[in-house]
Amino acid sequence: QDPRRGVCETAIGRHNRWEYDDTHAFDATALQELRDCLRDVQSRLDAQASHGDPAVRAMAASYAAYLTFANGDSDGLRDQAMYRNFRWLRERWPKGMRIVVWSASVHAAKSLPGGTRPFGSYVHAELGDRAAAIGFSALSGHYGNVGGRRAPQPLAPAAPGSLEARAFAGAGTGDLRYLDHAPLQALGTV
Repeated sequence: QDPRRGVCETAIGRHNRWEYDDTHAFDATALQELRDCLRDVQSRLDAQASHGDPAVRAMAASYAAYLTFANGDSDGLRDQAMYRNFRWLRERWPKGMRIVVWSASVHAAKSLPGGTRPFGSYVHAELGDRAAAIGFSALSGHYGNVGGRRAPQPLAPAAPGSLEARAFAGAGTGDLRYLDHAPLQALGTV
């Protein structure tokens, strides 16, 4: 096996899972490594031009576009690229197929303060009430133990008055809460 492939699998995997830390920073060196890996992937795709998978080509092109703005995205280009990928896949799947997109809540939002348009706003504009954004949060705990690759990091406890603290206030026992539209509306702006 090509040793370069292992290097690229590690670099792209770290980026996709956002496993950056003090030892592995997302900096100019990491970004250049990703661009070099993408160049290698595109070179292999070019060598397979007649029988390469069009889906892989489309994703590689989208990833290349993303890397052009990976160290700054005030125009929401990443969310636009996410939506183009979503549309591309949706157009190729059977009608009526239910689709779940797992993303950071900030991408799934219908709107954001400051004017940057998130991925979720495009989906909701296209699908209306047929689309739903479900956010996950935590009152306390740990994060970052993706497949046992690194030690879990403590999550700072939610502040008093936060959405998380208010969701658990007076709610009885148990570790989980689900707040649909009505309870969220009742909490107001938090």
